[in-house]
Amino acid sequence: MKHNHFSSTDTKLELSRREAVLLLAGTGVVASGLLAGCGGSGAVATPTGTGRATLEIIWPELSVSRLIPVAASSITVSFSLSGTIVSTQTVARPSSGNTSTLSFTSLPPGALTVTATAYPTTTGTGVAQATATTTATIVADQNTTVSVTMASTISALSISPTSPALTTGSTTQLTMTALNASGSAVLTAASTVSWQSSNTAVATVDATGLVTGVSAGSATITVTESESGKSASTVATVSAPVASCHLIPTETDGPYPLYSVLSNAAMVRSSIAETKTGVPLTVELTLVSVNGSCGVIKNAYIYIWHCDKDGTYSGYSSTQNGNHLGETYCRGIQQTDSNGKVTFQTIYPGWYAGRITHVHFQVYLTSLSSTVTATSQFAFPQDVTQTVYASSLYAAHGQNTSVTSFSADNVFSDGTTYQMATLTGSVAAGYTAKLVIGVNA
Repeated sequence: MKHNHFSSTDTKLELSRREAVLLLAGTGVVASGLLAGCGGSGAVATPTGTGRATLEIIWPELSVSRLIPVAASSITVSFSLSGTIVSTQTVARPSSGNTSTLSFTSLPPGALTVTATAYPTTTGTGVAQATATTTATIVADQNTTVSVTMASTISALSISPTSPALTTGSTTQLTMTALNASGSAVLTAASTVSWQSSNTAVATVDATGLVTGVSAGSATITVTESESGKSASTVATVSAPVASCHLIPTETDGPYPLYSVLSNAAMVRSSIAETKTGVPLTVELTLVSVNGSCGVIKNAYIYIWHCDKDGTYSGYSSTQNGNHLGETYCRGIQQTDSNGKVTFQTIYPGWYAGRITHVHFQVYLTSLSSTVTATSQFAFPQDVTQTVYASSLYAAHGQNTSVTSFSADNVFSDGTTYQMATLTGSVAAGYTAKLVIGVNA
């Protein structure tokens, strides 16, 4: 009697989790020969020249720790030979149960690369949430079973805003963005994200990233994403609230307000110097309610404008000002944050004949199309101004000899008590100017 033999190999590759984004290696191979038929009743298998593969996906329970992210809604599996994909399928997360099975046929024999990638959509599109890659040996006329688990593609976390500043009793919302190696955002689930404060006596943070200032000081706020094990930190600085405040005096808007910028969305910006050079100046303004116990005012708009180092204003043409039509340098609008603050990056203003050094500003409580709440100006300490004007960038224009004191200025002659900015810094490092603006709100 002639015996006909056909053997089948069942190979199972278990993929173990690693912290790396890619490359989870197989850990076990089991092969067994099966005798098919003996004697006249034996069935004879006819080789087809291609192999088959079965891939079983175990979707994790949504309430427990997982390797496939909870944010993943589909997985795409591909088999490739020498870099060319020979077969690919996408399966959506099942509506019930936690197992999906994919069957591949007509696979070329040999060592094929198996790649599984999890996506946030049910159609296998979007930024990859997790991935795994291994090698499976495909044998003609036999079936190979592959089981995969995955590692998160998250390579870093970022927190916004960075270095938040609060006053006691105020809040600010932090947001976390998970990024893959190319810098694209990776979807995460709220259940995998946790926040922690290093000093709850200074600042607390809840499960959503909302930080509350408790007392003056600083605290490190850390966010962790559990599926990837990645974390990021930022330092929150808490200061005491404004103890007292006064109405900002009303001043003229001057000859160069250029109100057309109020309807230009591009003017809502923090960096306003554009191409103008000068000693760097950071302007930090805090808006408070005089008739509201000096509480900070959030979501209001502040528009500032000033001349460049040579005393010229953008947007105007005149004999004294020169021709700067169509330009917008040294102008900008910001909306107050949860601490009532706006910050602008600009240059130390110069001077023009008839005025001492100053910056114009306006406050709009609800929108830029509403009635202006306050129009005023702030001044700079004369010793700082003279130091700046003696520096190399300002030397050509020189010191202001047209107005040498506040008493001689046509705006500040009645005093600068509530309009004098507090200056810190140096010519080399740049200066920071701070002012509290009090309005009725």
